Amino acid sequence: MVSVCIMCHNERNGERVADTAVIRAIRNVKTRLKMATNNTLVVCDNCLEPHAKRLKSYERKMLLHAVLAAVLLVLIIVVPLLASSFNPGSILVGLLMGGLIIALPLMDYVPPLASGRDVLAELKAAQAQAAAQAASASARPAPSTQPAAAQPSSAPASSPIWAPVSNALPKLSGKNKKSRLVHSKSGAASKSKSAHSRRR
Repeated sequence: MVSVCIMCHNERNGERVADTAVIRAIRNVKTRLKMATNNTLVVCDNCLEPHAKRLKSYERKMLLHAVLAAVLLVLIIVVPLLASSFNPGSILVGLLMGGLIIALPLMDYVPPLASGRDVLAELKAAQAQAAAQAASASARPAPSTQPAAAQPSSAPASSPIWAPVSNALPKLSGKNKKSRLVHSKSGAASKSKSAHSRRR
């Protein structure tokens, strides 16, 4: 049998729909009218989200019509009973009108998936996970692109830049020592000369 998508009506593979009572009734009617094609009804991957949205809309519409039918039955059947003006024909009228109200959404019947997947819940979970990943990625600090500040280099005394100065220091200290010795000798000579002059 050929797989046909119930949304786009194209021959595609996908998720099979559930074989509900409505589907079986439609197939029986088509078989009696010799219009049955016996295709496998599926929902293709591209139509999963639109199908899930239409299914939710159909379920809400069905619930609303069921509530309206119940209210109508209460108004037509229960209220006359309470008012002691019961009419047997009102029961039949109420049931017919309630059934008609409930049957109206069947014009837009959307069968669920046979697997029972909740596609909208899966999509919301995937979107929440993607949003959480994006938030965690944006919360991370961006790597700094500025170059690191140059640290002042403290050159040791034994580096080549300071080598001439350090080498010159011993020479200067040697010269200072020699000048001190010369001054001390000249001072001693002058003292001895002054002592000789006093003796004389």
